[in-house]
Amino acid sequence: MKYRWPIIFWSLCATLFAACIVLQFDGAYGQDAYEYLRYSQVLKNNVLTGGELEAFNWPMGYPLMIAIFSLVFDELASGQLVSLLFYGGTLVVSWKFIRLLYPAATTNTVGLYILTFLAFSPYFLRFGLSSMSEAMCSFFVTASFYSYYRFHKNQGSIALLTGLYCMIGALLTRNAALIMVLIPGIAAVYHLIRNRNFGMLALSMPGVAVVALSIFAVPTAQLAGDGVEYSDILNPMNWFNLTAEGSHGIVHKSVPNLFYSFFAFFHPAYFFAGTFFLTIALLKRFPIQKVMVASIVLYSLFIGTIYFQNKRFLVIEIPLVVVLFYGSFEMISARMKQPFVTIALTVSLLINLGLAGYSFRIVYKQQQLELELAESMKTHQGETLYTFWIDPALQGRGLSFDYINLWKDTIEVNREKALILFNEGQFEQQWDKHVLMHNWRLLQRNGIAPMDRFSNGWALYSYPAKMEE
Repeated sequence: MKYRWPIIFWSLCATLFAACIVLQFDGAYGQDAYEYLRYSQVLKNNVLTGGELEAFNWPMGYPLMIAIFSLVFDELASGQLVSLLFYGGTLVVSWKFIRLLYPAATTNTVGLYILTFLAFSPYFLRFGLSSMSEAMCSFFVTASFYSYYRFHKNQGSIALLTGLYCMIGALLTRNAALIMVLIPGIAAVYHLIRNRNFGMLALSMPGVAVVALSIFAVPTAQLAGDGVEYSDILNPMNWFNLTAEGSHGIVHKSVPNLFYSFFAFFHPAYFFAGTFFLTIALLKRFPIQKVMVASIVLYSLFIGTIYFQNKRFLVIEIPLVVVLFYGSFEMISARMKQPFVTIALTVSLLINLGLAGYSFRIVYKQQQLELELAESMKTHQGETLYTFWIDPALQGRGLSFDYINLWKDTIEVNREKALILFNEGQFEQQWDKHVLMHNWRLLQRNGIAPMDRFSNGWALYSYPAKMEE
């Protein structure tokens, strides 16, 4: 059946969405997810009511998709739905990509391979269920390379134009995707110019115009983006140091960035069989897809120049790495009888399910903590609240406070009563020299009194120590 595996992949997406509903996991946790959701409403209000277009430090693609979906669905559900749809789309495109590169491969073998190593890749699945841009960017990056290789398989200039628009889609989702699609993008434009295909090049200009408009239309948009300051990147010393300081405070790393930035090739959270497949590829020296390898290596080296480590940055590499290592898998499976191939894939799937469950449990517990804090803080609404990190979740869950973020600026000390929601143990090491801990210690010196304690070290304090009734 021609569409058997796409149907399986989309059925998996529907099952995952249903499971999230049962578990009451809506994909919003941390800080970035709520900022995407917040800005999606800014965009919707701008279009529907002419509201002001506020500042935003990331590309507009993902919140724009959420805004469109929120015209029909609940806002929180929209973020998760958008991610799940692009997660499913990436599975389908990766399946088609492998079949393009390995035409002799059977559809079932490729489908099982994608299901085992990509669909249940712990981090790829986690972000497919989260209201963050990784799944959307992964789709456009993977589709860019798929279209580029389709063109080289003599499937026409339309494939090249499709690839260019997918590259534009990736840029509208994550700024750092520019590094990932740079090589095929330059190659595609060079081909069009060399062959004087100016008509096809002109057809790509509207997409370029959209990217330019999205950069200049949004106030204070940063080309560095993704929560990264210019001063944090392009420092080769970050490949080697284990302690560094920047806009994200002081960070202590267990491994150098030059090692971490290639995690997508071998870390169990990305591709647990990667080490084995990489070894086979190096020993057997089978032909590699040079453009894809060069792009992944370039992107990994770029990510390594950022002084802190964020495993989210590597998620968009996972589909390409899985596609790349199919050659190793095919070489091994060709020497095994089919029942043993099926058994090996089944065991691998079970291992990945266990790893994915562990990975999901981490973010699920984080969201449950946020829900616990939001529920506990409902009765205090209307007060002034000093806090950090948790404020996007409280605002995203609809809680109304006069929020004062302790991270941004040095606060002015006064005796007006307020509440403080803080987790000293979580922040004291990373932000020891930052204004955040300076503000916290300033409040402590001026007298605070504990009111309530929550999970994971969070506590609610009154300020000053004795609040007048």
